[in-house]
Amino acid sequence: MRPKCNQNWNDAQTQIKILIKHNSELEVKQEVMNGKKVEIGQTIASYQFEQQQRNIKAQIEGIIVWSQPGQQYLYDQIDSFQQIGVIYKNEVDASAILDDHKQLQEELSITSSHPSPQLVKLNFLDLCNESRHQIRVKKWKIKVGDLILTNQFIGSVYDDDEPLELVSQIYGLVEFLAEVEKDYTQTDILMTVIPKDKICKHIRIEKGFCVYCNEKIIQQKENQFPDAILDDDTAKKISIDLVNNIINVKKKLIMVLDLDQTILHAIKIFGEFQQSNFISTINSQQNGPFNTFKQLSQNIEEFYLELNCDKESKFIIKLRPYFEQFFVNLIPLYEIYIYTKASRGYAEFILNNISKSLYQVIPEQFPYFHKNRIISRDDTVVQNQKSLDRIFFPGVADKYMVILDDNQLMWTQFRDNLVYTRPFNYFKEGTGGKDVQGIALDIEKNVQIINFHDFWLLSATKALMNISQQFWQQVQESKNGNNILEYEQDLPNQKKIQLDNEVVSNYNIQDVNIIINNNISVIQIHQQVKRQILNGYVVYFAIAKKYPKKIIEDLESCKQKIVSMGGTYVVDFKALDYSLPNRLLITYQRPQIESIKQAIEKQVPIVHYKWIDDCESYMLALDYNLYTDEQKDYNDEQLRDSFLKPLCFDLYKNL
Repeated sequence: MRPKCNQNWNDAQTQIKILIKHNSELEVKQEVMNGKKVEIGQTIASYQFEQQQRNIKAQIEGIIVWSQPGQQYLYDQIDSFQQIGVIYKNEVDASAILDDHKQLQEELSITSSHPSPQLVKLNFLDLCNESRHQIRVKKWKIKVGDLILTNQFIGSVYDDDEPLELVSQIYGLVEFLAEVEKDYTQTDILMTVIPKDKICKHIRIEKGFCVYCNEKIIQQKENQFPDAILDDDTAKKISIDLVNNIINVKKKLIMVLDLDQTILHAIKIFGEFQQSNFISTINSQQNGPFNTFKQLSQNIEEFYLELNCDKESKFIIKLRPYFEQFFVNLIPLYEIYIYTKASRGYAEFILNNISKSLYQVIPEQFPYFHKNRIISRDDTVVQNQKSLDRIFFPGVADKYMVILDDNQLMWTQFRDNLVYTRPFNYFKEGTGGKDVQGIALDIEKNVQIINFHDFWLLSATKALMNISQQFWQQVQESKNGNNILEYEQDLPNQKKIQLDNEVVSNYNIQDVNIIINNNISVIQIHQQVKRQILNGYVVYFAIAKKYPKKIIEDLESCKQKIVSMGGTYVVDFKALDYSLPNRLLITYQRPQIESIKQAIEKQVPIVHYKWIDDCESYMLALDYNLYTDEQKDYNDEQLRDSFLKPLCFDLYKNL
């Protein structure tokens, strides 16, 4: 089959994605260098098919940005369209992407003239003085985990006469090796190395794992640095270095992300189960197209994952709608750590599948979920709490971190960092309870779907983008005002850093721009953003004694919620100034009590209390008029989502 090439506009008509699809390996030659201007009809790439050259021509005028910059690139067989580049109409948009590419190249690649970054990627040209169009690795003399020296003979590749030797150009720890007896181009990555000065010294170990790199340590005497000092001062310094690298070098914030019921819902199925029958059942239950609105993934099959547990059971997993938009928009802004009470194997299975989807959209950001940033129940010391001591020294990262988890009770020490997460329940759970991973057990073959309108991830994406934007805006304003905390050079080879009004000295750390103004905090920004949601609203709560106890408790909790969102409430209905806008009466039903009679008489809107819950959930000042119909059951989340989704989706259509 002849390779197919499409060029598709984005919704805003500001760029064209160059897509290619083929059923065998295909070598694409880039005829225009990355970042150069192209004209309509200009040949930008070419490939050979049936001994003939086929050209790919630009359909618009703009700046070309390749997904894999380089003169030639070999694409594996792929059954669906894969993005190989983008033409941007706006030079500013292209420049921003090219800057990201440059930063990624500086962090993840090396040449003989570049200093060693955090993770060094080496190709054939880095390991051999020869040049070959195509190579095949014959053998490695080293293995993953070995400490290699500069100029060490590490392996060989096939050549016509005799094998060509591969020689290390760096002193460090081997993190990855390419497969032997497999063909590569001379620019393909053959190995990755962690430079020796960046290797974690495993100075703090809990439950067999290093707190900072999350590597499993079988025996402490096997550490690369057996003379490491296991003290809190050194641990804190390394944690400061880690946070500094994220904030000042990568220019990101930190996100700790839960899996189950935050970005997916899973149930365990026993007995026979057929995927085709399951999909047919879903299609029959939903009474219409699966996605009412455009998403990057259009079909139920792309959200559905199946994972065998044992001979008698398996998980079925539904990824939350708009998970791709969530990650595509936030991966460039946040360093993501995964924290789940499920097993590591379960987490890695899900994240690998998500990565495959994301690679079609943002290949330049790969890898998205490093294995050392996954914390599972296998790594957890306390089962009913989640602690970040495994990641950061206490107090070092708190100001720069957000946490998304549907179970707030797990985070008693980090309540201020929590972003409200609406639990995602897609399947109707059976009566079999939950397993040790917190996943529902279901013994029914006929799986039922109860949630077709969830769009919470879109709301969360917008809110987290806003937090990031305001954070860096405050940093910039702080720079302009010279009110920053920065590294100071006192003596040669000695630096000191001020963090949270504490000075840590004698710490050899690379030069950086700034730490962060001591007053700038993600926690404060999140609270400020939240306080703007219902700013200017004044409400009165009408609570009848005959309401069920649970309803009364919900209404009382709404008082605190509206205050946290910037609104106020009055304890006397007469204190409500009816002549001003956004004066409301909040209640459950409409019993014949005096305040409700007066509200009807004064034409004060009578609003169901679920309006406040949804304003908090979606981080928006929703139209309260949608909650004034006394005939509707607003306790039904699906009902509320059905009329909120079109409204909110219009706000998020550019994500």
